[in-house]
Amino acid sequence: MLRFATVLAFVGTLVLAGATAFAHEERTFDNIQMRVGWLNEPTYSGSVNAVQVDMATGGQPIADAKLSAVVLFGNKGSSTRTRPMELEPSDEKPGEYTAAFIPTRPGQYTFHITGQAAGHKIDEFFQSSDTTFDNVKDPTADEFPAKDPTAGDLAQRQDASDHQAGSAKTFALIALIVGAAGVLLALVAVARKRG
Repeated sequence: MLRFATVLAFVGTLVLAGATAFAHEERTFDNIQMRVGWLNEPTYSGSVNAVQVDMATGGQPIADAKLSAVVLFGNKGSSTRTRPMELEPSDEKPGEYTAAFIPTRPGQYTFHITGQAAGHKIDEFFQSSDTTFDNVKDPTADEFPAKDPTAGDLAQRQDASDHQAGSAKTFALIALIVGAAGVLLALVAVARKRG
C-alpha cells in the first residue's frame, strides 16, 4: 500500500509539472524554438514572478543568447510597460532565461522579447491568454481562511482617501475664509456704529 501511495504521489507530481510546462507559448522560426511564459503558474497579482524563456536550436539548448524583455500590461499596443529587463541565464538549466518582477494588477500581460540567439535577431511578442500562458489573477479568489486586500487594492483605497482628505481641506479653507470675512464685516459694522 505504501508503494502504491508513493507511485501515485510521483505520478501526481509529474502531472502537475507537465501542466506547468504546457502553460507557455511555443514558436519556431529560423530553426530556433522558443517557449515563453511565467516562471510560476498560476500567476497572482502582488506576488513575485518572472518572465521565463526557453531557447533551443535543433533540439539543443542555446546557452549563450543575449535577451531582454519588456513587459506590457495589456496587449502589445499598451503604453503601460516596464523598462527593458535583461533575461538572466539559468545556472541549472542551459537554454533557460528569466527576468523577475511583480505583476501588480490582474489582467492580460504581453512579453516583448528582443536580442540575439544562435546568430539570429529576436524580436517577438508573446501575449497571455487562455491558450498561451496565464493572465494574472486576483489572489483573493483563492485565499483562505480570510480574503485580504491586495497591495493594489490598498493603494487604490489610499488614493481615494487622499482625494477625500484633499477635498475636506479645501472645504475647511473655504469655510475659514468665509468666517474671517464675516468677522471682518462685523468689525467694520461695529466701528461705523461707534463712529
